[in-house]
Amino acid sequence: MRKQTRLLILLSIVCTLLTAGCGNGTSDSLSTAASTGNIAPAGTSEGATQTTSGFTKTIDSVLNQLRGVYLFPDAIPEDASQFETVEMLIDALDDPFTIVLPDFGERVDVFFGGFRGIGVQIQQIDDITFFPVVFPGQPATAAGVQANDILLGIDSEWVEGKSIADIVEMIQREVGEPVHLRIQRGEEILTLSPMFSEFQRSSVFGTPLTDRIAYIGVFTFLQQSSSLAGTDGEIREFLLKNSSPLIILDLRDNLGGTLEDSIQTADLFIASGTLIQLFDLNRTDERQATPFGEGEGRTVVLLQNGQSASASEIVIASLRDNLGSHIIGTQSFGKAVSQNFFRFSDDPGGLQLVTGGIRSPNGEDYNKVGIAPDDVVEFEFDPETFEDTQLNAAIAFARSLLGEDPNSPIELDTLKKIRAFREGIHSDASPKFGHHLTP
Repeated sequence: MRKQTRLLILLSIVCTLLTAGCGNGTSDSLSTAASTGNIAPAGTSEGATQTTSGFTKTIDSVLNQLRGVYLFPDAIPEDASQFETVEMLIDALDDPFTIVLPDFGERVDVFFGGFRGIGVQIQQIDDITFFPVVFPGQPATAAGVQANDILLGIDSEWVEGKSIADIVEMIQREVGEPVHLRIQRGEEILTLSPMFSEFQRSSVFGTPLTDRIAYIGVFTFLQQSSSLAGTDGEIREFLLKNSSPLIILDLRDNLGGTLEDSIQTADLFIASGTLIQLFDLNRTDERQATPFGEGEGRTVVLLQNGQSASASEIVIASLRDNLGSHIIGTQSFGKAVSQNFFRFSDDPGGLQLVTGGIRSPNGEDYNKVGIAPDDVVEFEFDPETFEDTQLNAAIAFARSLLGEDPNSPIELDTLKKIRAFREGIHSDASPKFGHHLTP
């Protein structure tokens, strides 16, 4: 349960970083369905975040806002007199995705600018802060930071007792300035200093596996990526170059991204029908597929695990319900809500509120449950052959559909490239602590 709570925080923290996203947005707010605790922001804006006239950081004002848009009205306290602050009122909802934002501050133009940060994701488990993801080719990697390094301090300040939002704030600085990280790796204590930078990176890796099977790995769904067209644009570019009739779509460890990017990705493969159901307190909206996507007519086999969440679950549910796509791996995370952002008129901060829900095209509510795989396969990796059990199962299933030899080997160089891509996003396991050094 503790680990689950920490991952919920990880999924929510991107909203604090970005004040941006996508969803069933309103004219005076901004909405998102995502995603990760990422120093490199992981979302995009749709419309504009506006100061809501008359919306103030007071108990009465926030209570009125909750009653008007919050997706779970039964959780709103009837008697607000017991709360001294807005923070106490929001905490009482016990909702990890509804939070008070201390500062909307403009961090980055996520539509057309690069990402700013050091190129890591932050996670906390049992009060230990670590980096489950260190993006390849980015400042943290160049400085020697490795996945699952434990973060002890930043500059001259310890991080013990700090929230992820606090740590993100500690990392912020001008582009070109070093971020001095105090790191524990096993029994070793290191000081590493990546440069706070602006950068771009691809969120997609595609490669042929055989003449008739291709692999597409997606680590997040961003409308701002190495392609201005977004993640779906990157996938589209690969599909235009590769005509394989069967695609293995790897969404393992994909914690999400933007709602719109995930819907457009599903639409690449689906010619007609409902892509996903979105709802709020007042209405339900069924997003419909549009014809002539580059992936239409192709068979898709899906890979997922316990950290396939939010936007990635939208793609999984959509392809499963519409195409009957076979799912291999373990149960997905189970985040099927979207958030909106509301800026205070009398304070630099605002609120992130859960205002929308998501159901599969067939109407399944998988929130807090996850999506079950058709074949449960636990992850194991062979460092000598570069094979992993889940990918092997997907390849074997794909070959059975095509009548290919299930034992024909995949080129080692191809498996190495897939592993190199996944090493930048791999977070199947928590760091292996010898012991935790208390700062």
